[in-house]
Amino acid sequence: MVLIIFYAACNLGDDLFVKHLCFQYKQTCFVMYCPYEFRKAFEKIQNLKLLYEKDDIKNYRSLIKLQILIGGSLFMQPSDNSKIYDKFLFNKQYRYFLEIPFVIIGANFGPYDDILHYQLHKEWFKKLEYITFRDVYSFSLFKDMKNISYAPDILFGYPLNKQEKKHSIGVSCIYNNNRIGLPKYDNNSCIENLAKICNSYIQKGFEVRLYSFCNKQLDNISVNMIFNKVNDKEHIHKVEYTGDTDLFLKDFLSNEFILGTRFHSIVLALSAGIPVFPIIYNIKTQNLLVDLGFIGNSIEIAKCNDLSIEYAEHNRIIPFKIPVSIKQQSFNHFRYIDSFIKKG
Repeated sequence: MVLIIFYAACNLGDDLFVKHLCFQYKQTCFVMYCPYEFRKAFEKIQNLKLLYEKDDIKNYRSLIKLQILIGGSLFMQPSDNSKIYDKFLFNKQYRYFLEIPFVIIGANFGPYDDILHYQLHKEWFKKLEYITFRDVYSFSLFKDMKNISYAPDILFGYPLNKQEKKHSIGVSCIYNNNRIGLPKYDNNSCIENLAKICNSYIQKGFEVRLYSFCNKQLDNISVNMIFNKVNDKEHIHKVEYTGDTDLFLKDFLSNEFILGTRFHSIVLALSAGIPVFPIIYNIKTQNLLVDLGFIGNSIEIAKCNDLSIEYAEHNRIIPFKIPVSIKQQSFNHFRYIDSFIKKG
């Protein structure tokens, strides 16, 4: 039995991480704590045992052979430097059992600007069985360690069904709730300009679809704010992820073009071959684009009020295609798990 530890919040990216892991090892029994309210994405996974109380994990201690922490932005420095050590202790608590092997897959490190944040985690990382990073920058920070590796984001390997395209533009939204990793920017001016972009696309004859990847992180607030500022309500639609990954992906992947703020809106669009315009809200997105050799326009979210439809349209007309090897390389996140399971 393998224990999965992840960010439970009905967040599309994290939910797909778990599904991809379970599908990759269909003969392996997984167990995972997930609050009851966020269970929907996982209820039909036959090789996954859901626990709705965290304390129940200890009842499976004798059966668990491996612990897997799967996630992306797990190691961002807190905005208050006095809380660096507290954040480090919080991260260490992801490991439930000290005597059972523990691996981290699919993460990035930072952003950070205090060496203490880096040093604390590096000393801890040295004691773990294995870590995979999803960007070259994070990997380079720990390249002297033998228990780490790099692979493109896990979801580049997630199987996506081809969808019939609609004459529509998808907009992945994010709300500035001042959480870790978000830069200081004017949320209202960003919303105002995105609404103008939506109006322009509707005038060009497109449908516009606004996506909330995580209501708990308030994406839906931005969706509603943009929706309310768009004149033609008949041709703009709100789509919120509520746990049905297949239904949400079917809708999202039917768009002709994506204006992507959420990190995984960009990953999924590129993986599906959909033209995408990245709106960068975190250095992790910039690192992703660099690693892919992305050729196209993009903009930092703090400058979003300067975005014009002409600048975004460049990416729709001249789309960037990811290298063919990226999807296969993403499966390297599972290398350690492969070898561990084969050993039995």
